[in-house]
Amino acid sequence: MFCMHCGKAILAQANFCTECGTRTKGSERFGLAAFLDTETTGLAADDELIELSITLFEFDRTTGNLIRSVASYTGLREPRCPINPRAQAVHGIDWRAIRGRSLDRERVRNILVRAEFLIAHNAAFDRPHVERLFPEAKSKPWKCSMTGIDWRGKGFGGRGLQKLLQAHGLSSGTAHRAEADVQGALNLLGQTNRDGTSYLAELISRAHKETTLMTSFTQRIIGAAKLDVHIYEEVEADTTAMGQAMGVVALSSVAAGIGAVGREGTPGLFGALVAALLGWLLWAGLTYFIGTRILPTPQTHADWGELLRTTGFAAAPGMLRILGIVPGLTVPVFFVAGIWMLAAFVVAVRQALDYTSTGRAVGVCLIGWLVNGAILFILGFMLLR
Repeated sequence: MFCMHCGKAILAQANFCTECGTRTKGSERFGLAAFLDTETTGLAADDELIELSITLFEFDRTTGNLIRSVASYTGLREPRCPINPRAQAVHGIDWRAIRGRSLDRERVRNILVRAEFLIAHNAAFDRPHVERLFPEAKSKPWKCSMTGIDWRGKGFGGRGLQKLLQAHGLSSGTAHRAEADVQGALNLLGQTNRDGTSYLAELISRAHKETTLMTSFTQRIIGAAKLDVHIYEEVEADTTAMGQAMGVVALSSVAAGIGAVGREGTPGLFGALVAALLGWLLWAGLTYFIGTRILPTPQTHADWGELLRTTGFAAAPGMLRILGIVPGLTVPVFFVAGIWMLAAFVVAVRQALDYTSTGRAVGVCLIGWLVNGAILFILGFMLLR
């Protein structure tokens, strides 16, 4: 059998041409997708990709099962910026390993073009790095195996790849190296739920399967206000969302200022904004300490940044307070918004600290509020003396 597009010979058992990717007749049941992973110079938005691994695999559209790997590529790249020591401590890639190295762009493009969609474990982090170097990836749907599968609902406290591999008894090879992580993740996606369906099938079918970067800032605010746990999962995983979280806190503070003291002018709003941002930083720090040191669970794995992002978005219901500017509505609006924000903070803390118990999250919030209130009281007393 020969490919009708390029003329290359195709094995009888193959479903596509290995040269150009053209599907053979009757192969509609099977699809092609790619899983990828990156290692970078750091976690900031302007850090650069230094290692890329990508594997094209075939899957059954009917069952969602992974059939086989079709093509793969792993390469190193010399960046234009230094490697952050913390990042190097994680992936172990030093400057000697990447000096003078570059990616085989044609091999990567060939895989990207043939893939129907792309998957990464924490796609919110990997996607911008890949799209910056390969614009072809921008036209592809992205799915995230970290946020697109209900790991916590299955009893796994953490969503980190290494923890999930360990929980499933799978070998991870060299942890935090792109090629090993891709192979480990594909092995993980091939595992099955209790009903016999694969994790890959769940990832494909879930309604929220698109990644966080396909969710606009406005949609995130709405989702956070609706207490959508998937939004909180997304912003927890998205290390680039700190600016958005700060923006939510700022908008909520300005809304409160307009709703309560709109006639005091800009100085009043500015003071409220500064106080809100400082309070957010203090609150997230307290929650992090209490949740990870005083009331942790075996699954608890979080950092201050994750608490800042999730609790920042938890301020979204506070934007409702702008309606307090309407005469007669100030008190009821602020009361409703306050209760709503408390509920959002509980959800934010529960997701960020990998809790399976809402009660434990409530406990952390209560302790945090009491300590935070005491600190603010003492500071206020000292300033008024």
